[in-house]
Order: sequence, then structure tokens, then C-alpha cells
Amino acid sequence: MRLWSLFLIFAVSAAPAVAQGSRVGDVTMGAADLAAVLAGQTLEFFDGSLARYAEDSSYQYRYRPEDPPFVGTWDTNEESEVCVVFDNGFSRCDRIVRSAERLVLITEDGLRFPVRALRPNS
Repeated sequence: MRLWSLFLIFAVSAAPAVAQGSRVGDVTMGAADLAAVLAGQTLEFFDGSLARYAEDSSYQYRYRPEDPPFVGTWDTNEESEVCVVFDNGFSRCDRIVRSAERLVLITEDGLRFPVRALRPNS
């Protein structure tokens, strides 16, 4: 029994870390690839919210299309994350992955928000 416990402890500690909210089949992107997907695009989520990633790195988020935007700047990193620094000083990083044929935004708490549509900015 003691040997089995030691094996189990070793096996768990040797397992690769899996990011919270990740699922089998999620495909991550490097910084350049993710930036190429996002730049000049607006992500529409199933709750109606919109995330607008401009080519000049400016960012706007709206809960609903008619709501005033939360504005800031965005950048990507090699962990398939897009990080936003809002003009009010708040910042956050979310992971964006491909899951099947859909983009999915995963918050640092592991909540998954599938993208309903990806549209060019107007």
C-alpha cells in the first residue's frame, strides 16, 4: 500500500501541467499566429458581447452592441493568450484556442466562451 501511494504521488507530480479550462482537442497558437487571427477582427460571443481587436492594437469590448465600449490596448503572447490593458488601469489575459472549428476564449478561472462569429472590423 505504501509503495502504491508513493507511485501515485510521483505520477501526479510528473504529469504535465494542464491549463485550467483546457480540454482535449484544444489547439493553442503562438503570439504571431494569434495576432494574425485577431487583428482587424471583432469576436461575437453567444451572449451578444463583442470584442474588437484593431490592427493598431486598440481594443473595445461591449456587453451589447448598443452599450458604450470598455477601451484599451491588446497584445498576444506565446501561451496562446491575448492580454488587454484597459484605459481605466485594469488588465487581464485570456487564452484563445481553436476547439474543433470554433475559437474559444478561456478566462484565467477556466470559464470557456465560444466565439459565435468572427467578423472583419468595419
